[in-house]
Amino acid sequence: MGDSKKAAHDALAMVDRVLKASGQVIWTAKDDGTILDGRGAVEEVFGAPASEVAGRSMVEMIAPEELERTTAALSALISTGEPARGFETTMLRHDGTRLEVRAGGVMTGTDGEGDRIIVGVAADVSEEKRAKRELEVERRRFFDAFRLAPMGILLVHLDPKDGVFVWRANDEACLIAGAPREQVEDTWMRENGLLDLSSGERNETYQSIEKLLAGEIRKFTMDRSMVTPKGERRIVRAHVGLLEPDHWKTGSDGRPVNGTIHIEDVTMQVEAREKLQYLASHDPLTGLWNRQFFTDSLERHQTGKRRGDAEGALIVLDLDNFKEVNDSWGHHAGDGVLQAVAEMIRSHLREDDRVARLGGDEFAVLLPGVSTETADRIASQLKESFTGAEIPVLGAPDAVYAPKASVGVLMLSSEGGGADRVLRLCDSLMYEAKEGGGDSHVLRLVGELKP
Repeated sequence: MGDSKKAAHDALAMVDRVLKASGQVIWTAKDDGTILDGRGAVEEVFGAPASEVAGRSMVEMIAPEELERTTAALSALISTGEPARGFETTMLRHDGTRLEVRAGGVMTGTDGEGDRIIVGVAADVSEEKRAKRELEVERRRFFDAFRLAPMGILLVHLDPKDGVFVWRANDEACLIAGAPREQVEDTWMRENGLLDLSSGERNETYQSIEKLLAGEIRKFTMDRSMVTPKGERRIVRAHVGLLEPDHWKTGSDGRPVNGTIHIEDVTMQVEAREKLQYLASHDPLTGLWNRQFFTDSLERHQTGKRRGDAEGALIVLDLDNFKEVNDSWGHHAGDGVLQAVAEMIRSHLREDDRVARLGGDEFAVLLPGVSTETADRIASQLKESFTGAEIPVLGAPDAVYAPKASVGVLMLSSEGGGADRVLRLCDSLMYEAKEGGGDSHVLRLVGELKP
C-alpha cells in the first residue's frame, strides 16, 4: 500500500474511532432513501454492521409514529437542497429495539449513475432524552408541590436598592394577597401591595437583603402588614432566603431569580396575641388598665421617684351609692354604669395620666409630675363631674343613676415607698372621705401619713 493510501486509510480509521467514541454515525444514501454506507458507531446506532445496513431503505428503519414527519423532512432536504440540522426522530434498530437519534444531512451531488447522494450524520441521544424527560418530571413535581403548598411561596429577584421583584407566586401566595396571579407575578413587591412597608421598614428590609446577598446572613424573617385590593389589612410573616448560585435562573426580563420568600397570613395569631396581651393588662368591662398592670406601672413610677424624678399624685375613687344599682336593677345594669363612669373619668384626664379599675366600683388614677394644686384641681373636677350627672340604667328605660364618689388623693414623694404601700395609704384617704359623708375628696402628702 502506497504512503498516500496508507495515510488515507489511517485517517479514515481515526475518524471511525472518533465517531464510535462519540456514538455517532456518518452515512450516505441515495435520494430514494437507500443506504449506501456507514462509518463510526454503525452497530451501536443501527444495530447491525455496515455490511448489513447497506442496501436497506431508511424508511424501514423509522418508527411508525415518526414515519410521516421524518419522510417529510427528508423530502424537504432533497427538494430544497438546504442542509437539515438537529432533526430528532425514533429509529427501529436491526433487532427491533427503539433508539432516539438526532440527525442532519446535506445533498452532495450525484454518483456515477446519476443518483443524487445524501451525506448525513446521526447520533444516539436516548440517554440525553431520558435525562430530559426525568428532569421534566422532576420539574413538574416541583411546580405541583410549589403550586399546592399550604404556605405562600414566591420565587423572587432580591435587590438591595429596588427591593423584591416577584417572578412566580403559588396559589396560596395569591390567596394571601387577595389578588389574581397577574397582579402578583412580574411585579415589584412595593407595587403589588403584598408588603405595605413604611419608610423605616423598607430601609430595614433592604438592609437585610444587602446582608443576605453579601453572605452575612443565610435568611431573615419579618412581620409586615399588607392591604388586599378589597381593602382588607393583613399581617404577613415573610421568611426570606437566598438560593444557591448554581440554582439561579434568569427571568424573562433578564433579572436573576435568586431568592425565595415563604409567606403566611398570621393575622389571627397576631390579633390573638395582642388580645391576650390586652386582657393581661386591661379590665375587660371598662377597657381601663387592670389592678395588676396599674400596680406594676405605679411601682415603676415610685422607683423613678427614688431616683429623683418629678413628683406626682395618686387618686383612688370609689362610688358612694353603687350598691343600689346592682340591688335594684341587677349586675347587667351595674356593668353599664361602671362603663359610663370609666368614660367620665377618662374624659377629665391628660394624655399621660394612667387610670385603672381596681375592682368592683373602685378606680385609681396616677398623675405623673403634678403639683399639689393641680392634683387637688383634677380631683375636684372628677368629683364635680358626677354632680348633676344622670346615667341611663340598662334594661330600665325610665331609670337613671346619679353617681357620687369619695376620693382620696395622695401626693407622692421619694419616701412614699412601693406601689402596695402608697395604694394602701391612698385607699385610707378615700375611706376617710367616705366616712365623712361621701361625695368629697381628701388630699394628703404621703409624708404626713403613718406607715
